[in-house]
Amino acid sequence: CKITAYASFGFDANMMETYPCLTAGATLYIIPEELRLDMIALNEYFEQELITHGFMTTQVAYQFATSMENHCLRYLLTGGEKLAPLTPPTNYTLVNLYGPTESTVCITSFDVTKSMKDIPIGSALDNVKLYIVDKAGHRLPVGVAGELWVAGPQVTRGYLNRPEKTAEVYIDNPFDSSEKYAHIYRTGDIV
Repeated sequence: CKITAYASFGFDANMMETYPCLTAGATLYIIPEELRLDMIALNEYFEQELITHGFMTTQVAYQFATSMENHCLRYLLTGGEKLAPLTPPTNYTLVNLYGPTESTVCITSFDVTKSMKDIPIGSALDNVKLYIVDKAGHRLPVGVAGELWVAGPQVTRGYLNRPEKTAEVYIDNPFDSSEKYAHIYRTGDIV
């Protein structure tokens, strides 16, 4: 595999680009700054280096997927904000990701395989439990909008030197008391 590091080192998404690549023994290609927003040059770089996996922020991935024809990519991952409707590429899989920094970046994934009015954030990744709750913290049935709560070993434990904020959004899991899922991060996102 040949994987890009598109996100800057200060952006949490860089973690999901760099570390899995290195631990899997893949080759990491750090995208030069001058190529980051030049779709034609970026696509030429991908083709020249035979890049197989990449991540781009939502707006850039949208532009790339809707305007470039690429023959070497297998997967293009995107995330950071809501993905606008598009006709997905046919030569590779476009994957819509979701995940706040507090849950160590990525917690859901959805393969965009057809045109859709609203592209979902997808299903929980392994070792992640998601709960959709009302304002009182009661679980809601499928199809009802509510706040997304996240549990799993990747959920962080709070904010450094911000105990009030930590107490506000990190709670004990009322739905699962096992050690692995004992803590919840309240995302504040309505899904």
